[in-house]
Amino acid sequence: MKNHPLSMDILRGCHHIEQRGEGQFLQRCPQSVCELYKEDHNRMIRLQAPVGIRIVFKTDSTSVKLHFSYGRASREIYAFSVFCDGKAVEPVMEHCLLSLDLDGKMHTLEILVPHLVECYFRGIDLDDDAVLETVPAPEKRLLFVGDSIMQGMTTSQPAFTYADKFARAAGADFFNASIAGITAEPEWAKLIADQYAYDTVLICLGINDYARGKRLADYTRDLTDFVAAFRNKKMVLISMLHALNQKDENAAGE
Repeated sequence: MKNHPLSMDILRGCHHIEQRGEGQFLQRCPQSVCELYKEDHNRMIRLQAPVGIRIVFKTDSTSVKLHFSYGRASREIYAFSVFCDGKAVEPVMEHCLLSLDLDGKMHTLEILVPHLVECYFRGIDLDDDAVLETVPAPEKRLLFVGDSIMQGMTTSQPAFTYADKFARAAGADFFNASIAGITAEPEWAKLIADQYAYDTVLICLGINDYARGKRLADYTRDLTDFVAAFRNKKMVLISMLHALNQKDENAAGE
């Protein structure tokens, strides 16, 4: 079999690839965001978990093997999601190896990598004489920006996140820049607004601002400054999702 390293032309939702000792590390956030939060251990794990990154290609190989290893986990949910010609399929999962057996005809594969765990990749093995072709991405492009709700911290696999479900239903390509635990932080918005190719940004923030006792006036100011960074793009602002079994007032009495 022949090993094919991952490259940007078969990746979607990926900002850039870093070559590390453990393998290829797929980054969905620009380096400037990593620099901003480098002193926050938990936030770094969450932003480096590759939510929204998909490996998409066509092949006529009878066997597909993806080599990987796990890094730090935000939550111990290690699942991949895999689609073959648009239909969900179950791969064979062994230690650091995802395998698919196919019929040798041309198929389009889409592999959604784990969304809550850092991952390292060491390429895809295909038959020696098999082709690996790129697949044109949809013209419609979305950017999702939010907290744990948008990152999908409670979902059991990456295909169940809000962003993936919405984009798949809309027939759109997408990036997910969401970071669990984050608040409406204008400095973060300024670092990501111009870093992705997208037509529309969907923003869902506020539950952590509420939980940390931020006053309504301060939240309104921060969110206003946050969305201003995306002023040249179409925008969907999703109202804060309410938490059940919570008091009406937060620590600020609001």
